Amino acid sequence: MIFRDSLRVLPYGRVDNDFFQIEERRSWNAGRYYWSNRRIFGYIGITQSSNKELKDKSGREGFIRNQAARELKTIISNLLTELADRFFGSRSDDRKELLEQVKREKELRKSAQQQARKSTQKSFSEALKNQTPVLDASLEAVKRLKTKLDKTDGSLDLNYLKIIDSDLTNLDALRSEIKTPIKPPKLGMYEEKYRDYRDKFNEFSAYILQMKLAINKLDSELNKLEPSLSAKNHLEKNQGIINSKLTKFNNTIEEKIHSLLKKWADEIKVDRSDYYAKTISVVDSIDNDSQIENVFNLLDSLYVESVDTLTFKYQSIIKGLDRLFEGINLDSAFSLSEEERSYFEEKAKSLNALAQLGISVEIISHELEEMDSMVTRGLNSLPTSVKEHPGFSLALNAHRSLTQQIRFLSPLKISGYQSRQRITGKNIMDYVLKFFGERFERQRITIEFSEEFKQIAITDIPSRIYPVFTNIINNAMYWVSLSNNRLIKIGFCEFFGYHSKFWSGN
Repeated sequence: MIFRDSLRVLPYGRVDNDFFQIEERRSWNAGRYYWSNRRIFGYIGITQSSNKELKDKSGREGFIRNQAARELKTIISNLLTELADRFFGSRSDDRKELLEQVKREKELRKSAQQQARKSTQKSFSEALKNQTPVLDASLEAVKRLKTKLDKTDGSLDLNYLKIIDSDLTNLDALRSEIKTPIKPPKLGMYEEKYRDYRDKFNEFSAYILQMKLAINKLDSELNKLEPSLSAKNHLEKNQGIINSKLTKFNNTIEEKIHSLLKKWADEIKVDRSDYYAKTISVVDSIDNDSQIENVFNLLDSLYVESVDTLTFKYQSIIKGLDRLFEGINLDSAFSLSEEERSYFEEKAKSLNALAQLGISVEIISHELEEMDSMVTRGLNSLPTSVKEHPGFSLALNAHRSLTQQIRFLSPLKISGYQSRQRITGKNIMDYVLKFFGERFERQRITIEFSEEFKQIAITDIPSRIYPVFTNIINNAMYWVSLSNNRLIKIGFCEFFGYHSKFWSGN
């Protein structure tokens, strides 16, 4: 804002005013031109007596563009650029050191992400390769077991049932070991194999469940023991299977922990000598003519680099162990984040393509506006006898209608700087009525806007708001065209205690 003798000079300081080209420069290079409207607050105070050449235009349009106004603009612009270059922007020496550190950390994180992604893809492909033969054999085994059970024809004794139950228990224990592996975000060449494996595993699990239900039913009919004793035996059998699995898991965990401790101990031995190995040659090359200050700076630079690398490496391990201690499933969390990353990458590509389409429409709209003026001049230059023909009136009205539709594209432009504007419900209503006016009449459609809707106010970019209502009304017009009562209502109502819900009905 600019104040002269404690009175504000308009329009400086408004959202849509960029007198000092702060936002324009930032659009050139956001790294160098650090300042933006959101990062600056305050005012410039001047006096009439000391700045007599700064004169106002009429109608609160700012200063007259004379030499004094240009000098003020240049001084403030250069001051902001100089401050950004010295202290905040990408050209600042302090900023460069910080950016180098951030860059190193980002490279390490990127490398860790790529390694994790490769590891996930590798474990997935190996699981499919190694588990597929086991799954095929298990599926055939459970099918044979079911056939064997079905052939008993009611002549089944309890001992034979126990044998079948034992075989089924072994297959059920195997089921958890060959479960469908967690798929990576992009399957690629493994998509068909994955789907085939998933379907077979689901079929195998269904057979296991079906067999268990059948065996439990037969066991309850053939078993002569007391119900409480039978239930206790069944419980102990299941508990034994669980204990066996837990013992196996415990042994595997202990082996992994032992291997990890040995691996980390070996890496720490190597890392202890890493800094010394990098710097000893620098120390050995020192002679009486050496600049000891430069040597100190080089040693400190290598020291900072080594400390940052080691801190990132071992703090990541400690944080990973903390997550495990907290009971967080790292495998599931990572796979979900990768799926979301892949989804948003595809979404960003779609939005980028849509933005390119919008820019193309904007260019075409500009060309059509130029052609419109040429067509209008050509039609107006025709002789009076031609203008009296009915075909001329039809062509002129069609041309005007097309021109009107083209002009409605101007609020939807997305390129260049766009300032937020205050858009009221009445503005939206006027836009909709002008845009769809002829279609409403042609299709005999009535549209109503509630008073609450007309009174709302939104501060946003027109190209973000108007297309929403254009799409809503266009869809509503399709549905009301199928009914006799062609009425569209747009309103604004209270929703869960908050006045924040638009509604449209047809």
